[in-house]
Amino acid sequence: MLNKKTKIYGIFIFFLLAIGGYLKTKEKKKQIENAPLISVEKPKRQTLPRILNVPSTFEETEHISVRARVDGFIKKVYFKEGDPVKEGDPLIDIDDDLLQTQLRQAEAALQKNMAQLAQSENEFKRQSNLAKKDMASKSTFETAEATVKGLKASVLSDQAYVDSLKIQISYTHIKSPINALSGFLKVNIGNFVRQSENTPLLSLKQIDPITILFEVPERFAVELLRLPMKSIKISLTDILNSPIREKVNVVSFDNSVDKKSGTMRIKASVTNQEFKLRPGMSVVGNIQFGELKDVLTIPVDALQIGQNGSFIFIFDEKTNVVKKKPVVSKNIIGSVAIIDSGISDTDLVVTEGQIRLSDGAKAKIQNKRNDTLLKKAA
Repeated sequence: MLNKKTKIYGIFIFFLLAIGGYLKTKEKKKQIENAPLISVEKPKRQTLPRILNVPSTFEETEHISVRARVDGFIKKVYFKEGDPVKEGDPLIDIDDDLLQTQLRQAEAALQKNMAQLAQSENEFKRQSNLAKKDMASKSTFETAEATVKGLKASVLSDQAYVDSLKIQISYTHIKSPINALSGFLKVNIGNFVRQSENTPLLSLKQIDPITILFEVPERFAVELLRLPMKSIKISLTDILNSPIREKVNVVSFDNSVDKKSGTMRIKASVTNQEFKLRPGMSVVGNIQFGELKDVLTIPVDALQIGQNGSFIFIFDEKTNVVKKKPVVSKNIIGSVAIIDSGISDTDLVVTEGQIRLSDGAKAKIQNKRNDTLLKKAA
């Protein structure tokens, strides 16, 4: 009788265990089916260009503040604000009517004194001849000589005044001294401007080519100084992390290292024919020198940033569980991040779908490429 009861209890426990296992398997299967979809990829070892990322801003190659050099009313403006201008192009005319009148008066005075000088020179010659024949007094001769010298000085003074007025009149016609991009005009037609005013009429900035200065840490500057300047390649990315296609040329190195910051400045020029690059724009210079050989890399999208630093998610194909793993990455080149420590070549790194993941969560692979990886890893 006891054996019969024992058998019944055994069969009952067996069925309970079987049902429990079934339900547990079903639950696991359901968890996997409802798990977030991810893409995974193995880290790759490759040789990459050695790149130093240095933030900076564009600067104008040349900056000129245009000021009035004579007093007068603004008569005419030849340019449109923000337009490019070439060297010698007219910019602004200041009314020169008063100066033109003064010039005519000065030229008339010059002509008068020149005529008097010619007459005095003839009289001096006559008195000189008479004095040689003892037919003129010494005082008369000396008076004629002094008159000639005085009129010569007056002619020189008048000529200098005429030249000065012509220079002042040339100042009323303001022209661009360089090829540049014009700024906003600070005055309007009809405004009175003075030579003594500190406020410029407008600013001109030469931005083709445009200049950029990079402050490079001393430890990298030492290496760069050993290279031919032409061999240093620099690419640029803007504030939106988009590449800037314009050509960059290294122009010069600074003559010293800044003691406070421990950096040395490198000057480069960037072609800017369409004026899309403007002074003050933020930019990152990617200075390439040498190579990084046999480094471990992952897609940059796989790298996550948390409160305690950088981390990634590693996928376990046996348990379908992801694990959060801290990593050290000191350099990002293009679309890949270089991993200095934290993972191995055989790890499966999650590259997409991290937003729904947490440490120890279930996940399911969605990309075919990684299914192939799994088969190779199995």
